[in-house]
Amino acid sequence: MSEQAPERNEWSKRTTTDLSCLLVELGRVCKGMRFYAEDSTARGELLDRAYLAFQVELERAGRLELWIDEAVFRASDVSESIPHGHMADLARVLLERDVQRIEFTPALTRDAFHSFVDVLSHSERDHALRGGLARSLASRGNVGIAINGGEEDALAAQQSVSSPPPVATASLGSALLARSRQLVINSPSAEKPDLEECPLEAPAGDERGERLLFRLLELDRCVDDAAYAFLAKRIVECAGELFDEGLTDECYRATLVLADHAVGEGGRPGLQASVAKQMCLRLTSETRLDDLIDRACSSNAHAGVRATQVLLLLAERSVTPLFERLAREDDPDRSAQLTAILITLGEIALPVLSQILADPSIARAQLATRLTGEIQNPEIVPRLVEALHGPHAALRLEAARALAHIASEGAVDALIEALSRPLPELPEIAATCLGHLGDPRAAQPILAALERAMEQAQTERAREMIRALGQLGSERVVPKLVALLERRSLLRRKSLRKLKLAALVALERLPGREARRALQRASHSRDASLRERAKKLLGSDEGAAAKAESLQ
Repeated sequence: MSEQAPERNEWSKRTTTDLSCLLVELGRVCKGMRFYAEDSTARGELLDRAYLAFQVELERAGRLELWIDEAVFRASDVSESIPHGHMADLARVLLERDVQRIEFTPALTRDAFHSFVDVLSHSERDHALRGGLARSLASRGNVGIAINGGEEDALAAQQSVSSPPPVATASLGSALLARSRQLVINSPSAEKPDLEECPLEAPAGDERGERLLFRLLELDRCVDDAAYAFLAKRIVECAGELFDEGLTDECYRATLVLADHAVGEGGRPGLQASVAKQMCLRLTSETRLDDLIDRACSSNAHAGVRATQVLLLLAERSVTPLFERLAREDDPDRSAQLTAILITLGEIALPVLSQILADPSIARAQLATRLTGEIQNPEIVPRLVEALHGPHAALRLEAARALAHIASEGAVDALIEALSRPLPELPEIAATCLGHLGDPRAAQPILAALERAMEQAQTERAREMIRALGQLGSERVVPKLVALLERRSLLRRKSLRKLKLAALVALERLPGREARRALQRASHSRDASLRERAKKLLGSDEGAAAKAESLQ
């Protein structure tokens, strides 16, 4: 007899916040695939973090059917649609690749998710040659993913998964908070209730904990507002004393109950919820907040999520301690967890991060800059522009990357303006970021920067501009690159050859017949290096086209 799927309770219903968190994570990893080199360890970290976010959410709330419309994202089990907004870049990538619907199931494997992100990062032209994104993904393995309803066999492979323990009523982005490669969420034990799952049922450590548990049970049954406030205050005093005596779990139990009451657990009325939040804030001060952060970084996935929910409830109170812990953290798993919490705090964290951007410590300023880019709020753009024009090259690099992550109109304008700034490496950094963004407005400014670099015999800068033009994917830049191939002077012969070789690579990436004709002409060049490079580029292009034709 086949095992029945676990029953879905109220706590497991998917909310708009849950869906937004997954979309932000998917958009972030898609951008990261374009920014980081193929051999960069940062790629793997981003992919694993995003996969684990999806894994936790799919195990918690089940299958996700996502629709991508011209203006919004929709999910079959979420009542509200989500405007593209800050996720416009993700929507653009999906729509340009003709993806209208994606279905994820709990059968999703790490390899399938990695393949999905990888094929998304390829150009539209690549998918045209391979017969479409869905076919490209199917050829690499698509267990747990269906694009536009075409992979029914993958859906049939859905695996049964155990039901994870319930969490607090409020959905606080727990999908972003998984971090271990060996993450497993098991069903709670019937013999001994888990503290995080059932703080009012888990047994106390000793008689002092039993007295606190009795008071918490009384608080949970309390209906009178005045009595509730009095009893909550007594509980905070008692829990604080127990923490000082080393009974940290008992204090944490009180914190969880108050946090659940603060977000309306069990239909708690507004005044009692307000009192519960105030008492929770009082109970999580100083060293007790440090203990809470330690629990959020626990190797136990469920314990980490519950502690993280409390940190998110504390909002701005938790930002500085979280950042300070992250700044001195060496363990990559804990760093990923702390980063995820700060990103989930989003706009709440921006005031603190904005101040740290001017920190004398370059390492701290770099970390704050990277986080502001991950949060993707356009309000921080003016501060990032200051860092972009500042004296420190490392900060300029981080600021440019952060602006590219935000990708708002103001951020793109700042990167375009940086192309003409006479600061070491800044034009190259700006061009690289603009190339990854693919904004057509950048074409003319990059071409102008290329001319300046060539006039000043700055070969490496000019070569970076040419690479960026190839990444833009705009057919409008083809004539300029063709003219460069026909140039005979202006630079030393060796330098000019480097630029022509770069132009050939850029032309191979650009659409249109003129780009292909230029490659064909170059394949008959008198210059042996140009001739061989053009033939190689044409050969790989023709081979891919022939392979695609054979699949039709």
